[in-house]
Amino acid sequence: NLVGTTGDDVIAGLGGNDLIRGRGGNDIICGNEGNDEILGQNGDDLIGGGPGNDLLKGGKGQDGLEGNAGDDDLRGNDDNDDLIGGPGDDACNGNTGDDTVDSCETVRNIP
Repeated sequence: NLVGTTGDDVIAGLGGNDLIRGRGGNDIICGNEGNDEILGQNGDDLIGGGPGNDLLKGGKGQDGLEGNAGDDDLRGNDDNDDLIGGPGDDACNGNTGDDTVDSCETVRNIP
């Protein structure tokens, strides 16, 4: 498990199946290899899953989520989020807000 602070953090996964929590602040998080679960939480976060089947959750704030290689699940929140699936069978759920979506095979809740 990797946990950020309430400030702005840069967090990189350890190459296995990581659970990463950004907490507050405007974070940059990269899961790297493995099947990761990455929670941006509060702030305007940039999250990249890396190779593997990843679950990316932006949380509150305007987030950018990129799944990369693998079958990824990208979930925005109530703000305006950018969701980019990448190679693989990806699912993107923008929730509410004015979201942009690219390279997602399954798209839900995009107004």
